Amino acid sequence: PIQSMLAMPFFKWVWLFCEVVFIAVVTYFASNAMDEGLGAYSHYRVTNLETRNGSTTPLTPGIAHFGLMRERDTKSKGVSNHGDVSQCTAYEIYTHQAKMRTVGASMLIDLPQGLRERGEFGIAWYIVTAEQQGSEGEDAVRFRLEGSDDMETWVTVGGSAWEWVFAQTIFTEGYADIPTKRGEKVVLDPSLPVVHFLHFYIAPIFLYLHLGVSTQLLVIFKQDKWVKSWMVAGLWFQAIECVVMAVAFVWMEHGCTRTHCASLAYSTYAVGNGLVWVAGLVFIRYFEYLTDLYLISGAIARMLLYQLLLVMLFGNSFYHSYVHSSGSVVGLLTCVGVIGVFLAIFLRRVYVVRMACLSVKVGKAKYERVWQRLCAARAPEIESLGRTVAAVKQQCLLIESEARQFNRAKGGPPLPV
Repeated sequence: PIQSMLAMPFFKWVWLFCEVVFIAVVTYFASNAMDEGLGAYSHYRVTNLETRNGSTTPLTPGIAHFGLMRERDTKSKGVSNHGDVSQCTAYEIYTHQAKMRTVGASMLIDLPQGLRERGEFGIAWYIVTAEQQGSEGEDAVRFRLEGSDDMETWVTVGGSAWEWVFAQTIFTEGYADIPTKRGEKVVLDPSLPVVHFLHFYIAPIFLYLHLGVSTQLLVIFKQDKWVKSWMVAGLWFQAIECVVMAVAFVWMEHGCTRTHCASLAYSTYAVGNGLVWVAGLVFIRYFEYLTDLYLISGAIARMLLYQLLLVMLFGNSFYHSYVHSSGSVVGLLTCVGVIGVFLAIFLRRVYVVRMACLSVKVGKAKYERVWQRLCAARAPEIESLGRTVAAVKQQCLLIESEARQFNRAKGGPPLPV
């Protein structure tokens, strides 16, 4: 069935078009994921949301100062989520140009025009804990970094905690692991990890190339017999990749500087997708005629896994606010669209099979009527035919040699009449 479906000219080109579109969309988001930054704003501020002693109405910023890291220095230094790195900051390098000031629980940096061209700053930044001994309880453990050009409209560009959902970095305003050492620099680098990039972007591109473009090439070059085996091999690769990535997610969170690490959520999502791919190769290998039904159930399963990932990452309260965002709605609409397309194909196949069964039923009724008339008109001949068939059956039971079929060309032993 799969080879026949792929050989249909209309379906072949539609399938190839969809695969090319999917690859283009994933590639676009993948390129955006590697092009993050803190923007090009005139003003940046860090707002203290909660201190170590539990106060949610702090009166001071809870830090000594903060700084922004230049993108080119971040890339060359290989900045990570923790460790001692060399910061290149607007505050330290351009002290004579940038201005830092404190307003209540917020600390602000005002940058001149020459320092805020887009691409100047990367996504990483840092804070420095207060230097005064005995001030540990006043340290900010939940905070938000914002940017603005007019001091009226502020855009969140960083925070004390974050999670990654595909290409999006979601700042959750959770707790950061702030050291008690005085005057300590803490780097906050929410750059998309390589593990996420490989699992959420490179693996899907390979899947679309493997199951879409390469299978079409097999059909075009008349190698249909390899299509099913090639698809099964691709699904095996995806399943193994999910298991490897699940382990990598756990390893990635080792030594995490955030108090909430999401290795369990990402690993659960990866293992769940791996099971979906295993189910796919089982369906294609043993239940090929139900492939479209698997595609429907697989899309539903992946949609549910995506919702489970959001709940595990953000909890129920934050989940309900994020799930209505544009990025989440696009993802849901994509899953619903896949379900709708393959559901339409499945229902069409059910309709065709049903109409074929009705046609056979009508033909069988006509056959029964003709047979009844024939039996009434040629009763002696029909009775003789019955005795002949019974004798053949009896001989087949008594003869130990392999069964053979008699026909007019080969003939056979004389039969009783």
